[in-house]
Amino acid sequence: MSQAPGLHGAAGPTKMSPSEIISKLPPDSIVIGEKFLVGRTLGEGSFGQIQLGTNIETGDYEKQDIKNPQLAHEAKLLRSLHQNNHHLKGFPQVYWSGQEGNRDKGLQIMVIDLLGPSLEDLFKFCGGRFSLKTVLMIAHQMLGTIARLHAKNFVHRDIKPENFLMGLGKKSHIVHMIDFGLAKRYRDGKTHQHIPYKENKNLTGTARYASVNAHLGIEQSRRDDLESIGYVLVYLANGSLAWQNLNVQVMQEKYQKIMESKLALPIEQIAVGLPAEFSNYLHYCRSLRFEDKPDYPYLRQVFVDLMQKEGYDYDYVFDWTIVDKLEKPIATTIERNKNSYQPSMIVAEGASNDGNQYQNQNNAKVPPSQFKAKNKSESDEEEEEEDEQEESDSSEEEEAKDKESKDKTKMSFENENDETKVEFDAKKSGSSSGNSNEKLKAQANGKSSARNGR
Repeated sequence: MSQAPGLHGAAGPTKMSPSEIISKLPPDSIVIGEKFLVGRTLGEGSFGQIQLGTNIETGDYEKQDIKNPQLAHEAKLLRSLHQNNHHLKGFPQVYWSGQEGNRDKGLQIMVIDLLGPSLEDLFKFCGGRFSLKTVLMIAHQMLGTIARLHAKNFVHRDIKPENFLMGLGKKSHIVHMIDFGLAKRYRDGKTHQHIPYKENKNLTGTARYASVNAHLGIEQSRRDDLESIGYVLVYLANGSLAWQNLNVQVMQEKYQKIMESKLALPIEQIAVGLPAEFSNYLHYCRSLRFEDKPDYPYLRQVFVDLMQKEGYDYDYVFDWTIVDKLEKPIATTIERNKNSYQPSMIVAEGASNDGNQYQNQNNAKVPPSQFKAKNKSESDEEEEEEDEQEESDSSEEEEAKDKESKDKTKMSFENENDETKVEFDAKKSGSSSGNSNEKLKAQANGKSSARNGR
């Protein structure tokens, strides 16, 4: 068999340089940064297109975002999360970012890890509702991820199921946060001086999951990300939120109606049918003041305690992992499929939904005495220990800096994300056996309402 010149020699395979590989590609091929071959479109983010990219040197797949200049802010933010060769759990890494084309008409491009389906994709695949067990495991991870982002001095400001993606391969059990186009620094990185309280701001984010304060035009801070997570969890567990499907034609009117609904409905009605931990969580979030630091470890523990109370194993067996007639986890199936990395390749005929709000046929409860993460690997346990240590270290550092910042009366704060660039949705269209639940409820009742602003 003849060999293509330059690819194989007498001594075996020889590695070609990137320029040699590029010269052999079809004429219409698009290569970014002389390293990444642009493939098919995967979807759209807040400010641009997302495409599959292949590292022409290694053959590895990455995801490429092709957006407007807002992308430079996002790339800078992501790089700041992964410093000193330390990969921050739950966030994609940036492999390349920059501009392709001339200065005036070129595109801002960012190449990051390729991830699996979003929680919204999986939610639809599982019949439009997750079991309580799956929601609780998601809640624990989401709160850990947002805590790490906040520890790095940023708030996300667009929390929604579409912006949380499962990993692939060995990381298929890890929830990753993406799309930082609307993220904003909420405090100075050195002094931890908080940004000032402001009103009359435009709504930033997605109206369905936006906090009450965001609707009211109040500057967003850590409390708003947490409140949005609460709405996401209720949506995933109940299948919908009370303010969905409003019969309003004008988007501005729709945003107004959503805000009125959030203000008028008792929190217990928003989280109707769910364990009290969900409504108490939302009470806690709405009780936080503008500069308050949430108690992330405690909030995570509330949901873990609820898992134990309900008798669930924390084993990373999600609803999409055990759907009838599906032999392999969805994320793994997507990763190994040669034609598609998108969940659209999965046929919904395999979905099973027994109508039970809290459990699926294969996610049955086990006696509380058997509660343990029996299927976790050693690497999973090491990740959790590292996660807890990160939270502890960042907490101690924050307390020291917060104390120092209180002694300062002035600050020089650089806003890296111009507020005028982002308005509205970018698409333009438990009771832990009693004690922890009571503590959460007491904390919520003991603080002022979020609608009081500060």
